[in-house]
Amino acid sequence: MGDTIKVLPELKASYAWETQPEFGERVQFAALDTQILGYQYSWNFGDQTVSAQKSGIKYFRYNDSFEVKLKVWNAIGCADSTAFWYKLLSPNYKEQNNALHFYIFPNPTTGLVHYKFRVNAGDKVSVKITTVLGQQKLYFQEWEALDDFDQFHSINLDDLHLSAGTYPIEIRRGKDVVNTKIIYIPD
Repeated sequence: MGDTIKVLPELKASYAWETQPEFGERVQFAALDTQILGYQYSWNFGDQTVSAQKSGIKYFRYNDSFEVKLKVWNAIGCADSTAFWYKLLSPNYKEQNNALHFYIFPNPTTGLVHYKFRVNAGDKVSVKITTVLGQQKLYFQEWEALDDFDQFHSINLDDLHLSAGTYPIEIRRGKDVVNTKIIYIPD
């Protein structure tokens, strides 16, 4: 009687991935060839993180193109690998020029909101809060800076008699503009 030869199925490093539209940085990667016991997996997500799981959830923390690599091998050392590019363009990580060194706090707020930014002597500065669609100014202040220094101001949103909600704020210093939103939760 001769030895039995066992033929192993072909090894394939195939993959799938999916994201949830509201969270572009959350991606679930999955190896597709997972039916055979004894397979091992190695993921390299292109951002210096790795995993040895068949599948898992990866949170990317910045917008970029990531070369994701998957390597699969079986018990006798046969291996297959693949690589593909995953491009993340999440609005959560949208870069904005902050030449003004702008900060707003606390946000969300229950009334008083503070903001800070840098000016140079002679800069024309304006601060504007509008309705969500920008149709109506709810707050507006404009001035010319007399010196180089950090501006620190406060706005009492309770005095504006606003409803709970999100309000765009724009700080303009010459050609530099910062747009963000204030979340207001009245007491």
